Amino acid sequence: MNHCVVSSFSRMILVLAVMVALPATCAMAGKLDSFEKDATEPSAQVTSAGHTDGDDRGCSCLMDFVDAFVSAFTHDTPGSSELAAEASDNAISDVMPREAGAPQIPIIRLEGIYQGVESDVDAFDWRVEGGYGPLALEYRRTHYNEEDPSDELDVTQVFGLLRLWFGGEVEVDVGLGTVSIKGEEDNSAMAFTLPISYRPVEWCGVEFRPVWATLNGNETRDYDVGLSLGARYVCLRGGYRWMQSGAASLNGPYVGVSVQF
Repeated sequence: MNHCVVSSFSRMILVLAVMVALPATCAMAGKLDSFEKDATEPSAQVTSAGHTDGDDRGCSCLMDFVDAFVSAFTHDTPGSSELAAEASDNAISDVMPREAGAPQIPIIRLEGIYQGVESDVDAFDWRVEGGYGPLALEYRRTHYNEEDPSDELDVTQVFGLLRLWFGGEVEVDVGLGTVSIKGEEDNSAMAFTLPISYRPVEWCGVEFRPVWATLNGNETRDYDVGLSLGARYVCLRGGYRWMQSGAASLNGPYVGVSVQF
């Protein structure tokens, strides 16, 4: 009799321990882990042929990018090339040449950003852009850190840019490249970006930097809206960045500095 009571009591303790352990195990999956799973786990939309609708959209973006690239040279797009060139007395152009250190069409731009996502999640963001006239390369790496549970996540973006500027207040870039997400695993996919910069006055501007990518059938959207204060060589930046995939997101305000030459 006593043996049965002890056995029943032991089973009850075991069941209670499992019930307590399961929520704790689920809680161990933090915000970064949830975002990585939503962004990279194969979607049900992935077909047996091994591609997704996102792959088709990526191919379409590639063709649009190539068309814009070819058009920029066959039609001799004004603005970007003249902006990068130095002024000369015999230059025939309505576009003022770029001043050294100006934010538009930089030869090289270095940017450092700190972003607060949540009380226990923050990020450090580095961006390098280098080019001449309408052509440039951009590298951006964001390192997310979570305290509880301890976790890290790296998001890397690499783009080739076609920079369009017509001597006014607006610059529009068209970019094609890749986005990679590295946490427990490393996943990457083709991505498209369309940065827009508006500077109504020399010392103040607004930037919108959207990025779209599809990893394993999961659409990831990265929207960066920022205010830039400064004119030549150095600008202070502040804004808000949304990065979302499925139900998971990494959003928060940021502050930083940008140096351009």
